[in-house]
Amino acid sequence: MRFFRLGEERPSVRRFPTTPDGANTDKLWGQIANSPETPMHNKVVGALILASADVLLFIPAPMTCLSVAIQKGENGMDGADTNGLLVDDISMVFKLPGGGSVHALKNVTMNLASGELLSVLGPSGCGKTTLLNIIAGFLAPTEGAVFLNNQQVKGPAAARGMVFQQGALFEWLNVRKNISFGPRMMGKPRKETNEKVEHLLNIVGLGDFGDKPVYQLSGGMQQRVALARCLANDPDVILMDEPLGALDALTREKMQGLVLKLWKETGKTIVLITHSVEEALFLGERLIVMAPRPGRIHREYRLPFAERGLTDSPREIKASPDFIEKREEILSMIWEMEEEIMGGTAT
Repeated sequence: MRFFRLGEERPSVRRFPTTPDGANTDKLWGQIANSPETPMHNKVVGALILASADVLLFIPAPMTCLSVAIQKGENGMDGADTNGLLVDDISMVFKLPGGGSVHALKNVTMNLASGELLSVLGPSGCGKTTLLNIIAGFLAPTEGAVFLNNQQVKGPAAARGMVFQQGALFEWLNVRKNISFGPRMMGKPRKETNEKVEHLLNIVGLGDFGDKPVYQLSGGMQQRVALARCLANDPDVILMDEPLGALDALTREKMQGLVLKLWKETGKTIVLITHSVEEALFLGERLIVMAPRPGRIHREYRLPFAERGLTDSPREIKASPDFIEKREEILSMIWEMEEEIMGGTAT
C-alpha cells in the first residue's frame, strides 16, 4: 500500500487503468490536483492509492508538515547543478471565476544553500504564503519552476515538510503517536522509529508528555509536537507558515529560541513566513522583504542575529542598537508599502 498527498505526482512505474466508472485515473487525478477549489490547509483532501487494485479512493486528511509519499514523484532538473533550494523565476496568476485575474507573484528568484534559514516578510497580500505553497508543491506556478537538490518540484513530497500556524495534529492520537505517524506510514522499523521519537521528544522539551492526548496541551506545546513530527520525517527543507503567530508573546519568544536550536542541531534548510518584523530579524540569517501587486522580492538582507541567538539572550539581542536600527528601517519600508496599498489613507 502506498500513500500520496493530493497534488503529488504518482510514480510512472505503475499505471492505474480505470476507476470503477471507467474514467482514466490519470485524468481524474489531474482534475482533482489542479482544481482551484481544492482546499490548501487543514481540510485538504488526501488520496489513498491501492497499488494492487484498480480503485482510486479519496479520504480526508489534515494538511500537516508530514508527507507520507513513499516515492517523491519529482523529475531531474535540466541544466542546473546546484544543491539546495532554487526558486527559478516564479510567477503566479490566479484566474477569477467571473473573469479577470490576480497576479500574485512575478519573477521571484532565490537560491538557498543547504542549511540556511530564510525569513520572508512583507505586507498582507504580497504573495508570501503563495510562494511557500509553490515551494511545498501544493500549487504549480504559472511560470518558472522550483528545484530541490537538482530535482524539480512537481507535488508534495517527504523532502519538504510543512508547519502551519495551527499544528493540524491528529486529535485522536497522543503526542508520541502523532510524532511517529510519518515514519510508521513509510514502513520504518519500529525500533528505529521509537528511538527517533524519544530523541525528538527530548529535543523539543516534551519528554514527559509522550502519552498525553494533544488536546490537553497548550498552544506552544502543540507547536512543539508539530515541529517534532515534521523532523521525524527527516525532510531536507522545513517550510513554516506563521508557525508562532497564534502564541502569546512570552511563549512565542521561547519558541523562537527552539526554532534556532533545531536549525543548528539538525542542519535543516528552513523557510519561515511571518508578519512580525522582530521575529523575521531574529530568526533569519537571510531575510527577504516582499512587495505587493504583484508579489516580488523588494530587498534582501544578510543578518547576524540568528547566529547570535544561539548563545546570547534574545532580550539583549532585540535591545541592541543594530537590531533596533534594522527593525525601524524595515518597519518604515513595509509601512510605506501598506500606505500605497491603502491609497495613502493609513494613519
